[in-house]
Amino acid sequence: MLDRAGFGEILVNAVDLTDAIYAAHHGEPANISIAAEEVREFDSDLEAATGPPAPLFGAYVDAEGKLRALNDLMRSAAALLARDDTNVGYVVVLRSALETAARLYWVLGPDGGHLDRAGRFLSERLRSINEGKKLNNEARMALSEIEAELFAGAERAGIPVPGAPTATDLITDLLNRPGALRLTGVDLGETASVFYRIPSASTHAALHGVVQHFEDPRRDLNARRTTPEPWEQTLVVGAGLYSAYTSAHRALLELYGWDPTDWNRDVRAASLRITEALSVERERLGTDSDDDLI
Repeated sequence: MLDRAGFGEILVNAVDLTDAIYAAHHGEPANISIAAEEVREFDSDLEAATGPPAPLFGAYVDAEGKLRALNDLMRSAAALLARDDTNVGYVVVLRSALETAARLYWVLGPDGGHLDRAGRFLSERLRSINEGKKLNNEARMALSEIEAELFAGAERAGIPVPGAPTATDLITDLLNRPGALRLTGVDLGETASVFYRIPSASTHAALHGVVQHFEDPRRDLNARRTTPEPWEQTLVVGAGLYSAYTSAHRALLELYGWDPTDWNRDVRAASLRITEALSVERERLGTDSDDDLI
């Protein structure tokens, strides 16, 4: 039977497998792959127009950086999930990991072409610039010049720079795509609430986010402790994290031209374990499974 520690092992195993695949290829995309071919064919000309950093190579560097951060968050979530004395912390880390996975997937744009990836990378640079401008007036003035140069370079290169979607939109889009686990019978608003807004409430110490973790003081009068959310909720939201992570990494595998056989086999097995655990818990609770994760 799957428990919190076992769920944490599933998260860590996924990270370990991605690291093993990365090491087997020395981090280099296959010579005949979308990533290698489009960088060779297009990146020098685009960089000549936009100025450094090269926007296509930059898109893949950005994705790699996000994946390293995401792996860290996945291991952190697994470590917290296995403990019985930290509950809000797990939710906060999970929320960060979901957004990181969604932004990683968006920048890679596996359904798009090389200009989509270049434009999304530049959009992410703009998002970072805008965050940096909030630090102080000196930073705002310096970064405003970089921002203007970025827009001018993108126009010269003919790169469309999309506006940065909200984190809610990105997470909702990723979780409603075909992946390891799919949401059925759950609309976009529910997806946004379950996988972003409610976890964000814990991040921001909103009462509706932390109240579900209040321990009953009648159980322990000597300690202020938190309690985990219901196991069904942990399974559902944790399944969303697993699905987001595996979908983001699958996109990278496709673009890098790396063999996904081992990855697909392990993901299918882990997804089955999560699905079965959720079915057992809902049967125990006597809840309807029509809006299940399958």
